[in-house]
Amino acid sequence: MRILHLFDNSCNLVNAQDEVLSLVTAVIGSGPFSIVVDDFNRYLFNLHMPITINNRDQKLLIGNIEVDFSQAARWQSQPDWKQLRSLQLCKLPAPQMLSSEIEVYLTNLCTGIETADSSKIRDSVFHLAGRGSGLTPTGDDILMGVIYGLWVWRPDVELIRLICDTAVTRTTTLSAAFLKAAANGEATIHWHDFVNAKPNAIQNILNIGHTSGTDTLAGFTHICQTLIRLYNNQNSCDLCSS
Repeated sequence: MRILHLFDNSCNLVNAQDEVLSLVTAVIGSGPFSIVVDDFNRYLFNLHMPITINNRDQKLLIGNIEVDFSQAARWQSQPDWKQLRSLQLCKLPAPQMLSSEIEVYLTNLCTGIETADSSKIRDSVFHLAGRGSGLTPTGDDILMGVIYGLWVWRPDVELIRLICDTAVTRTTTLSAAFLKAAANGEATIHWHDFVNAKPNAIQNILNIGHTSGTDTLAGFTHICQTLIRLYNNQNSCDLCSS
């Protein structure tokens, strides 16, 4: 295991299998592969520190720094996504303007999902994954939002796995970890707060990273609009035939 990234409020660790473990402060909050620590000083760390995990004593050793997680409270990282089926999309902020290329691929992805066209889905994900800059590129954040929307309206594990498996080989280690977590229905505390209708939840999502939260919400909104329209059309057809 080694240190992958080091920031003021987080330290991302990665093992030989590209599995990520993040030490974060309360400023970042709980996540699908995070340990929230009470105190964190980035200047005590360096990228070359030896790292070991003592599973018996439930301790993480980074150089001479010991993180004891034996008494840590376990956090359920999967929100109850179906609660968002009552969400009024009109209350969400309008999706941000996306680049023309990303807009095209996102639209194609939503169309592929609507028409169950696996080739179109795979091609759209292929072009979105890894597109953009940053630790979690814009295209990946959008894909994560799409996956969240699928958990709300169409929790099709095979479809979600298709999106994830196509994307993870084309992006950064950290972004791949978030996409894998999303494919398991897992999300950060900000999305849990959104699901549970906590005050300021949407604004807190928008504040994630430089544009990560905004991009994720854009993907979520687009796919929800598609699936709600499809759901309503199917119900109308059922009523007409009854």
